Amino acid sequence: MALHSLGGRSVLATIALLLIGAIIAPSTVSPSSILSLLPFVAFLAIASIGQHLVIQQRGLDISIAAIISFAAVIVTKLPGADASSAEVLGYVVLALLMGLVAGAVNGLIITLLKVPSLVTTIGVNSLLFGITLLVSGSVPSQAAPQFAKFVIGLTFGVPNSIWIALLVAAVTLFIIDRTTIGRKFIAISVSPKAAHAVALPVELYQIATYMAAGLCYAITGVLLAGFLSVPSIFCGNPYILASVAAVVVGGNSVAGGARGSIFATIIGAVFLTFLGQLVLSAGMERSMQNVVEALIVIGGVGLPMLLRRTGRPPVATQTDSVTQVPAASGERSSAAALQLTGIHKSFGAVQALKGVDFVAYPGEIHAIVGENGAGKSTLIGVAAGVQRADQGAITVMGQAAADGPRARREQGITVAYQHPEIPADLSVYENLQLAAPDITEAETQALIARIASQQLQMNIHLRVEELSLAQRHVVEIARTLATKPAVLILDEPTEPFQQNDILQLFHLIRELREQGVAIVYVSHRLHEITELADRISIMRDGELVASRPAGEITTSEVVTLIAGRPLGQIFPAKSTGTGT
Repeated sequence: MALHSLGGRSVLATIALLLIGAIIAPSTVSPSSILSLLPFVAFLAIASIGQHLVIQQRGLDISIAAIISFAAVIVTKLPGADASSAEVLGYVVLALLMGLVAGAVNGLIITLLKVPSLVTTIGVNSLLFGITLLVSGSVPSQAAPQFAKFVIGLTFGVPNSIWIALLVAAVTLFIIDRTTIGRKFIAISVSPKAAHAVALPVELYQIATYMAAGLCYAITGVLLAGFLSVPSIFCGNPYILASVAAVVVGGNSVAGGARGSIFATIIGAVFLTFLGQLVLSAGMERSMQNVVEALIVIGGVGLPMLLRRTGRPPVATQTDSVTQVPAASGERSSAAALQLTGIHKSFGAVQALKGVDFVAYPGEIHAIVGENGAGKSTLIGVAAGVQRADQGAITVMGQAAADGPRARREQGITVAYQHPEIPADLSVYENLQLAAPDITEAETQALIARIASQQLQMNIHLRVEELSLAQRHVVEIARTLATKPAVLILDEPTEPFQQNDILQLFHLIRELREQGVAIVYVSHRLHEITELADRISIMRDGELVASRPAGEITTSEVVTLIAGRPLGQIFPAKSTGTGT
């Protein structure tokens, strides 16, 4: 394990704390003492996994306290004194379902109503505590003996609660690190804009995140009830601060938006549990544990902010805006790969598109030019499903276009944007897997080699944040090609490239044309357009003013159509008069 990793650093910190404990309170590191701590490690670890997931999605879940408490009440108050094991198991399942439902309520309010996570989870926490008090009658109840016996029991000398915590951790780590679901989760957490760019269902994943967190909290509440036998009505309260502190001790960002380490969070839970034992063994009040946890959280949030203000400026990231691409031509054909007819789009009083017709044919490079504000980006946004047209019709391969970027991508339309929105914490290979889950490492390497010149070649297991701007553009283009598109839209693809890189890309574009791909090429570099294009379309002021075969239009005519006035008026001849 690399010591510079989050997990490596948290392990070192925990080992250091154990050594300190061995010096100042040797009894805290005895086998019996460690064994007695393991259940509490399990409870905090499971709860912290749920909080970790929410924090990584840029949220914070205060409802952890009420979900834990309510789950504990469900499995202690509701079963009768003579409840059978099957009945107790039924109430355990009910408690877990409650956690899922509470998480779903959090997620729906946050994603659909756009209420901040802190406000939402505080409200849900208060609501659930009210229900908890109503169900319990404000009186703690005792867990069924067979249930308490199971939770307290040992298997192979290890508490059963630890085995359950290991199972929860293993399942979570496997999903996050080894599945398509995990890669999409990371992509959404690192950059929701990038996730939207590859048509991921951001809202669905955010709702699922809160449901998974709610399930973790409910598992914690169930285990806590069995271990304590008669749990307090407010037994979940200490886990609000402790779960956040575990994430911080693990070295994860409390602000989210980075690829955190669940393993490091689990080690953070080990650290905090032993720290609590050490505080008590040193003769300090239990409240000191809360003080230390609070200082950890404050330091974990405040120190990075202070460093950002006083240290070096942050590394430049991709722009928030996603520049997109347009289209051209007025011909109609059943062979069209993409056809837009009578497209209108307004933003308030501004008419971005005014009845634009555009056709892209298989096996054709269709270039689009126009000044900034001509409507190119809006047209491409409409074509890709990122924006909805106010009026007009769109067909893809002769079929009515589906709604939304994800469905449009599945129909065969992909866009390589001028400013790539790529999850920087994912590797090159993982980014391509987002677009094409079944792509292999060998296929990824081959695809990168087709696009990139020798100087831009890269290890596909490098994270995108380690790449140059030009290499990121290579990844963006590779990601679009990984889906084997019928229509490929390239928006200023050569902007960061050197001449050799451009020649390599042009060779690939011509290969794709021969394979029957419809290519829409947007560039302000007229020499590229005249070299590549089979057809050139010009947009001006939201209208498509001309669309001609490349051999039937000159560069000067293109400039005239872009500007809306003759070339001579744009660059008038210098006067040679004497001034008389």
